[in-house]
Amino acid sequence: MKNFISILFIFYLFSMNNLSAQKFPSKNFLKKIIKNNPEKFENIRKNLDKYKVQIIYSQINRDKNNQPIIKNYFYNIQKKQYFYPASTVKLPIALLALEKLNTLNIKDLDKNTNFFTYKARDPQEETLTDTTAKNGLPSIAHYIKKVLITSDNEGSNRLYEFVGQDEINQKLAEKNFKETFISHRLAAPQFDEEANRYANPFAFKKNDSTIVYEEKEKYVKQKWKQKGKNTTVGKKYQNANGEIINTPLSFERRNFMSLKNIHKSLQSVVFPETLPAKERFNLTENDYQFLYKYMSMLPKESIFPKYDLPDNYAKYMLGSAIMPKEMPKNVKILNKVGMAFGFLIDNAYVMDTEKKIEFMLSAVIYVNENEILNDDKYEYETIGFPFFQNLFEVIYEYESKRKRVFLPDFKKFIDTK
Repeated sequence: MKNFISILFIFYLFSMNNLSAQKFPSKNFLKKIIKNNPEKFENIRKNLDKYKVQIIYSQINRDKNNQPIIKNYFYNIQKKQYFYPASTVKLPIALLALEKLNTLNIKDLDKNTNFFTYKARDPQEETLTDTTAKNGLPSIAHYIKKVLITSDNEGSNRLYEFVGQDEINQKLAEKNFKETFISHRLAAPQFDEEANRYANPFAFKKNDSTIVYEEKEKYVKQKWKQKGKNTTVGKKYQNANGEIINTPLSFERRNFMSLKNIHKSLQSVVFPETLPAKERFNLTENDYQFLYKYMSMLPKESIFPKYDLPDNYAKYMLGSAIMPKEMPKNVKILNKVGMAFGFLIDNAYVMDTEKKIEFMLSAVIYVNENEILNDDKYEYETIGFPFFQNLFEVIYEYESKRKRVFLPDFKKFIDTK
């Protein structure tokens, strides 16, 4: 009997060692992947400072109850080194908009309630209609939908105004997003730093125009501190008059979000149960299903709005939209991208329902050979998008060959209404 127990114990240790080996490759995994594929990454590997590349890969394993076990791997991560996060900040702003609605907890008020934004001062504008919506009226839900499918700037700016700069930064700080600073609307140069401190008045109304909830114009008195370091970028920049200014461009008062925080914002949507309760967003099950649906929706699958855009329009892992690619039917990507000032970012959860594989992958690269910002001469097509496509392909190939003890059940991501 004692020998039998000893044999069982040895078998258990052997099994656990095999399981650990499957779960946890070496901590230098990404470094080896990059080094072992010189035809794809050699130029970038030798010029990390120039391209400012950072990568996070999350290996996901499931236990017998389908609960995710996540192990993160990092490449050249510099958590406070500044890069412009562009549209990736739209995801946490959208999550905070949903959270605010749930926290208000007012009868007849939800993400589908008609939402009207008003003007209190220049350069604010009022928004009383939305011709892309089925009912012709704006709502938080429709704004988020457009943000997630095509990274719509106007929709995100209305969400920014609904939540307010103060609450955005305060709530994210409370959720331990320590390297995040959001101070302005996007693609809205008419708003200077002071104008971005004001948030438009707004009202939610029933279809009979009864006001359900409203807020007056808000002003942020607190000057939130920039969380990034080394906030000057490039050697020169082009100003609004087309003149070249021979100094770096300062991003001291512009948005910042570290790649770790960008990655965490995705994790908080896809796998909220893996984060401490105090770091999660206050979302309902309906909210999560809504997010899963539109984070993975392709432009061609949308009816309101109707888009004539390729599948990879906002899926950088599939390469440039100038070379349209179809998404394989067995693959879904829930993600949020960003592109501005030479920076390209993608933040993606990938699942393959046939091969039963899944992983999270986030990366940033800076492509600006002439080091002049605002001249619209960036190497997105020649260096940026190929980098994302190559990175996706090598990780996907690795995941396709990796053995799993328990296969994932993707039901919650697929059965969206």
